[in-house]
Amino acid sequence: MHAKFHRLLFQRLCGALIALVLSPATLFAETSTYDVTTNGFHFGNLMVTTTLVADTYSIAVTAQAEGLMGFLTQSRYQGSANGKMTISGPQPAFFAARTQRIFKDRETTISFTNGRPTEVTLTPQKDHTDFTDPESVTDKRVDSLSYFYQMFTAPAGKCPANGTLYDGRRLTEVSFETPTISDTTTSCIGEYRLINGPDHSLQSGQRSYALVFDYAPGGGAPVRITVKSGRNLVVLSVVDK
Repeated sequence: MHAKFHRLLFQRLCGALIALVLSPATLFAETSTYDVTTNGFHFGNLMVTTTLVADTYSIAVTAQAEGLMGFLTQSRYQGSANGKMTISGPQPAFFAARTQRIFKDRETTISFTNGRPTEVTLTPQKDHTDFTDPESVTDKRVDSLSYFYQMFTAPAGKCPANGTLYDGRRLTEVSFETPTISDTTTSCIGEYRLINGPDHSLQSGQRSYALVFDYAPGGGAPVRITVKSGRNLVVLSVVDK
């Protein structure tokens, strides 16, 4: 399963890169790197690459814990998604992700048709929920990275559109208020909510997360992200390019 997953993920990423290099219709390609702190302590880094070729978007995300936290948790994440960009936002086609942590390793792939999940593979079996069966999802949703794409390609002076998300195990929602705009920053205050399905394993009992996304006046990728859950505060700060 691991070999098949990695071949599929590699093929998807290569296809996106080849299209990016060869297509004259490329609108943009951007990579942003973030330093991640948790409650004031350095945790690791996050890298996000977004591309748009004609009306096809793709996103690749990698994250890794470093230093003492890296030694203790051995946390890594690798994921990608692609689909068609429409007037109403991303319409996903495929999502793949692998999450690794000490004593834990989960791989997920989701195929979408017309905004609905149609095929899901998720290992290990013990991590399945009622929502791992795509027929249990009765409305149109995007995968988490396709929604991430909106967060990292924000229009100037605007917040990402609200979204209904699906990750193969649960249903979630993200919403933002009207942005607060100054000469230097567009600030978007929002909330991430678990609607149905299990809690995130590192945040048992936490069903709502406060969000703040700060953008430069021209939009694009955020320069700072703040996530608050209970007493925990996670801050992502963009590293100068």
